Amino acid sequence: MNSTQIPKSQSLEIEMAAIWARQAARAASGGNAQPWVVKIERLSDNRLLFRLGIDSRYSCRPSPMDVDGKAALMALGCYAVYVEAFAALAGFEVQSRSLAAGETAWETEVSLVFRPVVGARKTKYSEQALQQRWTDRRVYETAPCPPDLQRRMQDVLKDYGGIRATSVRSRIEAAIGPLRKLEALRWKNKKFRDSLFEEIDFSSGKDAGASRKIPASQLGVEGFDLLFLRLMHGYPALRTILSMGGSEIVARKTVPRLLRASSGVWFLQAEVKSNAAVFDLGRCFQELWLVVNDYGYSFQPIGLPLVALSYWSGDSCGIGQSPAQTGVVREVTGVLREKFDLDLKELVLGFRFGATKISQSVSSRLSPRAEPQIESSKT
Repeated sequence: MNSTQIPKSQSLEIEMAAIWARQAARAASGGNAQPWVVKIERLSDNRLLFRLGIDSRYSCRPSPMDVDGKAALMALGCYAVYVEAFAALAGFEVQSRSLAAGETAWETEVSLVFRPVVGARKTKYSEQALQQRWTDRRVYETAPCPPDLQRRMQDVLKDYGGIRATSVRSRIEAAIGPLRKLEALRWKNKKFRDSLFEEIDFSSGKDAGASRKIPASQLGVEGFDLLFLRLMHGYPALRTILSMGGSEIVARKTVPRLLRASSGVWFLQAEVKSNAAVFDLGRCFQELWLVVNDYGYSFQPIGLPLVALSYWSGDSCGIGQSPAQTGVVREVTGVLREKFDLDLKELVLGFRFGATKISQSVSSRLSPRAEPQIESSKT
């Protein structure tokens, strides 16, 4: 039943819930894909039911970085954090949260039931942090993570006993080598690099949809190197240069510089293998992002482990067709397992954070790609 057919008082509640759904589109998702679909129902006692799933329009053509729907399911976890936060601002709390696992991550559905509460409207984060989605892919101040922020991040982790966080900042030189190799592989492999070019804005914000992409100025390269990437964006045939050594140049100029210029570099991994654990990893990741933003620091996701996961989980990008690329994945997987106990054969997601050297007014705030697909009904 469409919300316009619902009695007025109920229609207002549905419309209010639809506003939360639209506001929550600021949540993190790989490549700003926003792969969610939202169904809203009004239950008895003024409760509201949100059913979240993965939009079939996305699942039929996912990002190469989305292995078996795991990135999309993490995005549902991120989205749920935002929905719950905006619901709290409107005077609703979560009564129940459940996950119905399908045969694959693509078919997983998450149900959130909200009930109205009397009293002050509280969230864990400021409204400014919720509105910002503040990410900046430039160098940060290198001062160690402040104790207060460290405490707040550890408080988030306490709510996710099944998620293990590994900080690599004190051993950053040991992490730079393998991560640089994954970055070079990402630019060398045709499917990965073509996807990257689709996610980057080379128009200086002038093209339609530019606000939903990564600004080219934040790639960590400049001058002639940036100009050459801009030419490759316009003339795809030139991208073969990246397969002949150009990818190494990009990786050497970006990964070491950015990882060293951070207050912290963390990686998250679920202790168990399940769709529920993947969903929780997304929730934990989003809560940490909001805590970092609420402190006034910027945050950059590190999705490079997903390059290796694509090989170990079916090799949809054809890494196995190249002995050299296969060798890189196997080497990096072994090194990160030995040095940091990170298992790249399973889902691993990282991030770096720190005080940015540019003003918040010009840092990147990725805009929602599109309004969530919302279905409203009454039960």
